[in-house]
Amino acid sequence: MYKGLFITHDVSMHGSPTSLGLLISKFRGISVDMLVEKHEFQRYGQDFIRKRFSETVQNIFNCRLIADYGFTTTKLRSPSLRKRVAHVIDTQVIRAIIKKGGYDFIHLNSLVLYPLIHKAYPFIIHVREIYRGYHKDKVSRALQNARGVIFISEYTKEPFRNVPLKKSVVLQNPFDMTNVRSVKADDLDERLAVARNKGVVFSIIGNMYEEKGIDFVIESFTKVQNENTTLLVVGNGSEEYLDKCRLRAAGDKRIIFYGDEENIDKIYSISDYIIRGESYPCIGRTMYEGLYGGCSVIIPGSICEGKNIFDYDKFKQKIHFYTPRNHESLVSVLNMAAFKKVTKETYESNLDDCAAKFYDFIRCSLEHKDK
Repeated sequence: MYKGLFITHDVSMHGSPTSLGLLISKFRGISVDMLVEKHEFQRYGQDFIRKRFSETVQNIFNCRLIADYGFTTTKLRSPSLRKRVAHVIDTQVIRAIIKKGGYDFIHLNSLVLYPLIHKAYPFIIHVREIYRGYHKDKVSRALQNARGVIFISEYTKEPFRNVPLKKSVVLQNPFDMTNVRSVKADDLDERLAVARNKGVVFSIIGNMYEEKGIDFVIESFTKVQNENTTLLVVGNGSEEYLDKCRLRAAGDKRIIFYGDEENIDKIYSISDYIIRGESYPCIGRTMYEGLYGGCSVIIPGSICEGKNIFDYDKFKQKIHFYTPRNHESLVSVLNMAAFKKVTKETYESNLDDCAAKFYDFIRCSLEHKDK
C-alpha cells in the first residue's frame, strides 16, 4: 500500500477541492494524510475537512503554505523580507512533516504550490490552471523536479509542452453527477424553486474573482430580452468584487446572488445552462459538471476548441461557444438560449475510470528512475 501526503491550499466548496475529494473517496491501496493551509484549517476545522474529502483521511496537518499566484499575471511582484523569512520557516515545517511521515509520494493539488517541489522528495503535482504569468523558467524548473505532473487538459499542458518532464499525463478531472437525478422539489429553497418554475435558468458557479469574469457575465445577462429567465450566481468572493458584480447587475431582479451551496447537485438539477466567463478559451470543472449533470454549457472559445474537450462528440450538441469577453457575442448566445429549456436525459460519472488512471500514474511515476 502506498502512503501519500496530499497538500491543498483550498478546502472550499468548488473547483479543485471537489476533484481531490472525489479521487480520495475512491482510493484503494493508498493511505492518505493531508496538509492544508492554516487559515483554511482554522476557518473550517478538522471535522469539515474529513467530511469534505473523505472519512478515510488519517492525519490532518496545517501550515502556512508557500503559494505563488503569479501564473495569472504578467506583473512581477517581489515578496517582502518578512514574507521571505516566513517562507523559509514554513518550508522547514513542511519538510519536517514529510520526513517524519515517510511518504511514498507527496501530491500538490494546484500549480500555485509549485514552490514546495524539491527534487529530494517524490512530488506529484496537479496542474489545473492555465499558465499565463511570469517566472515561467522558475515554474518549469520546479515541474522538472517533480516525479510526475498531471495536467487536467491540453490547455493546461500547452505552456509546458516543450519542458522535459520526468513523467506527465493529461488526465480528466473526476465527475460524478449521478446524484443530480435524486434531487427532489422539497430539497429546493424558495429561490431555487421559483427560478426553476419561472423559465430558463443560467448558472455561473465557483469562487468569485476577477479572472472568472463573473461581472462580465452579469453585465451581458442584463441585456437578455426574455424576462422569464434567471441567472444564478453561485459562490462567494471578496466584498470588493461582490460589490462590483452587484453594480453590474444594475438591480436586475432576474439575477440571484445565491452564495455558496454545500449540495451543488441542487444547482445543477434546476440549471439549463452553465456559463463560464474567462477571457480565454476555458473548459474548467463546472463545464464538465454541467454536461455530466444533463445541462448545456456556454463557454468562451470557438468550435475549433472541440479537439481539446473530453467526450466532445458525445456532448457537442450541448456546447455553445462565444468570443471571449465580447459582450455582443455572449448576449447573442444568451438570447438564443433564453427561450430553450434543456431536456435532461442522463446523469453520468467517470469516477471509477479516473481514479484507476490516477492510481496507475502514481505507480508509474514512482517506478520511474532518473537516467
